[in-house]
Amino acid sequence: MYEALPNVGLLHYNNYKLKGEYMGLDMYLHKRQSEEIGYWRKHNRLHGLFEQMWRERHPDAQDDFNCVDMLLTMTDLDKVERAIKDRLLPKTSGFFFGQDSYDYYDEEMQKTDLEIIKQAKEATENGYDIVYSCWW
Repeated sequence: MYEALPNVGLLHYNNYKLKGEYMGLDMYLHKRQSEEIGYWRKHNRLHGLFEQMWRERHPDAQDDFNCVDMLLTMTDLDKVERAIKDRLLPKTSGFFFGQDSYDYYDEEMQKTDLEIIKQAKEATENGYDIVYSCWW
């Protein structure tokens, strides 16, 4: 019943060999365009801001904010950018988080954070989804 199309790794059903050959329900599965824009290690205050934003969206969530993909809007990115510029990232602690990231946060780290957010905003303007995720 299912037959592999040669050399392309796709399946077709009942000899519907060409896309659009018959009118009907055309269905697609696409992978999300992905490319790492930024990486942080133990920047607990920035993680705390993302967690606050997540909890605002999901007030009934009981789970830890871990291994969650959070889609960021341009409004979210603006909020993060303002908090970074104004050094208003919330104090956040956790077993795996290390010391307070403001203990060693300097101008260079702030510039790096802002550059990552700038790239994320540009990617959003170009139609990319920006997703924050963490694993601890």
